[in-house]
Amino acid sequence: MLAVLETWEEEGRRWQDHTLLYLSLIGFKVGLNALTLVLCSQSLRRSFMGLSGASLCLVDVLLLCGTAYIWLFRQHLNAASSLCLLLSHSSTVYSLLPLPFLLLGALDYCATLSPVSRPTSLHRTRSCCLVLLSIWALACVYSYHCTDSEVIIATDGEPMLLCTVQDSAVVLYFCAGTSLAIAAVLLYYSQRAPECFRTALRLSRQWDASPPVPHCDLPLSYRKAPQPAAAEQAEGLPDPPLLLRFTLGFSLYWIPFLGVNMACRLLNLATPSYVTVNLLWVLCANSVLIGTVLWFQSRQPGPCGNPPDDTCRWSVYKLQSGDESKLQEKLSQGIYTLSSRDTDKLLYV
Repeated sequence: MLAVLETWEEEGRRWQDHTLLYLSLIGFKVGLNALTLVLCSQSLRRSFMGLSGASLCLVDVLLLCGTAYIWLFRQHLNAASSLCLLLSHSSTVYSLLPLPFLLLGALDYCATLSPVSRPTSLHRTRSCCLVLLSIWALACVYSYHCTDSEVIIATDGEPMLLCTVQDSAVVLYFCAGTSLAIAAVLLYYSQRAPECFRTALRLSRQWDASPPVPHCDLPLSYRKAPQPAAAEQAEGLPDPPLLLRFTLGFSLYWIPFLGVNMACRLLNLATPSYVTVNLLWVLCANSVLIGTVLWFQSRQPGPCGNPPDDTCRWSVYKLQSGDESKLQEKLSQGIYTLSSRDTDKLLYV
């Protein structure tokens, strides 16, 4: 993939610098990151994927500062060479990040996701930060040895200065694979999909409307679980399959993002990796990983605890009438009190 740095202006007989265009593009990405952080920032410190998204936002700010420096001091610099150096190396580094983010994020959730929420330890957060620093450092070392940052002078047709940049094949395959998986699940459960979609939309609205009940003595947050509609309970309809519930719950939030990415690819719009590897993609991948791990753990009845996801309501879509009945069967029906012999062993302070 080639990025256009400068083109020849026929009227003024001079080169036209495109640095401001790249500055605007990266600035839009940083602004989108800031808006996303305002809306979805509660769970970033609770998982490896969340910390990966935070590190990506920080590097995006550094990339914006570097581009702004080149544009402000372009009269004293070789703007084309400096911008090519920055864009080529950054695109190489960004293109290497998605695969380790996905693999290590999946391992992290396989080891930590459970029905009971636990507070994130400081040691685990430090370990994730060290792993992230290692990933960024290795990507930078690879880019330093393997990236071609030479400016290409095109003489065929309109004269222009070009630079080689990389796209992210992992992001493309991820979006395409996720879209195909959603289509396959909806096609397989096509008869029950409309009913389940209405239920998922209603449950999501009820969840958003019900405020959490704080408990300061436990590392858990509670909400009143939305109940199935009275008509559905009266009809005695079985709950939709968990795979269909999770797929529709994910699709409510992430189908527009996946659609935009696939449309850009189908329209053959060139998007370098420093654009496609963004915080929204990290949050989308985070939801995919959480939903996949929770689906594999679906034999455990009850809610999903409090997974580190600020978008999809996994616990609401899992805990429905059938799961509630299974959970009630496992609860004891007796009432127990302390006897006098037990109270003698209590320690009074």
